Amino acid sequence: MYLLYLSNWRDVTLQPVLLWHFWSLALEQQYYLVWPLVVWITPPKRLKYLCAAMIFADPIARWVASFYTLAPSVLFRGTIFHLTPVAIGSFLAAVTTRQFPPIAFLRAKWLQSWGQYSYGAYVWHPIVLAATVRCIGSTAPSWQSMSISLLVGMPATYVAARLSWSFVESPMSQAKERVTAWRSKRCSAAAGPTPVLSESSSIDFRGQHLAPERVDVSI
Repeated sequence: MYLLYLSNWRDVTLQPVLLWHFWSLALEQQYYLVWPLVVWITPPKRLKYLCAAMIFADPIARWVASFYTLAPSVLFRGTIFHLTPVAIGSFLAAVTTRQFPPIAFLRAKWLQSWGQYSYGAYVWHPIVLAATVRCIGSTAPSWQSMSISLLVGMPATYVAARLSWSFVESPMSQAKERVTAWRSKRCSAAAGPTPVLSESSSIDFRGQHLAPERVDVSI
């Protein structure tokens, strides 16, 4: 379920507690599997309107579906009923700063830097916080234990995210780029060298030499 990013379609109570939050990652992957095709067939000027329509249509669809006997895993974590968060991200990507000035803060360098580690932080934060609570020695939901867990757990989560980026995510991204470059070179080698045409002649599709054309560029 986790390797195929389908955990959001399964009852969360049947899954390990520390992996409950993986349902949202599964939803994102399913969304991004279809979204490039939507972007490709939608005119650029209309893309932001499509995103806005999805943002408002999603809660309406969830409200209508609540009158039917749907499983909670479908109604609250199903991809088709939980598009608002990812649609907001798509809307922000589709508009420009001039069209929507509030998104100017997204260009902040510290926010872009944090974006590199946000995935790892989301993956590791329940595990780190659970380990922090265990080290404190108290699982009671008191304000003191919660405050200590947050003060210790948040910096620890950041460290875990940095380590995950340095030793897992970044090396995998670099390996993917190397594989892509290797495949491109292999395809280019299989296609053969690109013919170079001289200024004095050209070649038609039958391989015959043609006389150069004279083009009048005078005005």
